[in-house]
Amino acid sequence: MPYNDDVEMHPGMNIMQFIDANYVADFINNCSITLSGESIRLELLHNYGVSSSWFIESYDPA
Repeated sequence: MPYNDDVEMHPGMNIMQFIDANYVADFINNCSITLSGESIRLELLHNYGVSSSWFIESYDPA
């Protein structure tokens, strides 16, 4: 998931400060699906100009 790495994370902060604006709709949709009881696992390739990295993103119901 693209994220804002210019903000330092602390307990109690609003998660939307860390979600890239281009990904907010997908994030909200994935959270809604998870709240209905379904787990989601995504394998994502993030490109950083000269390099890229694979990430596994997981949404799990509590």
